[in-house]
Amino acid sequence: MKTAIETSEQIESYATKIVYSAFQAHKQHGPGLLEKVYGTCFCCKLNKRELKYKRQVDLPIVYDNITFNDGLRLDVRRKFHNI
Repeated sequence: MKTAIETSEQIESYATKIVYSAFQAHKQHGPGLLEKVYGTCFCCKLNKRELKYKRQVDLPIVYDNITFNDGLRLDVRRKFHNI
């Protein structure tokens, strides 16, 4: 039976693949390119590893009990089952 909660080993495996993908995308092209270029290369590496993700995800920020829906944008977010 598949559960919505992933084990720490699974999360560690995802994290390793994600960090290595980012490292490869930057190492191949070196410094100085626009963030958009690195993001595109990074997502290409994630696709090759068959990792699902979303780009440019807006997340709300709560400040002083007020929620701002346009407060934070994550460039790439791994799609975990329970998020």
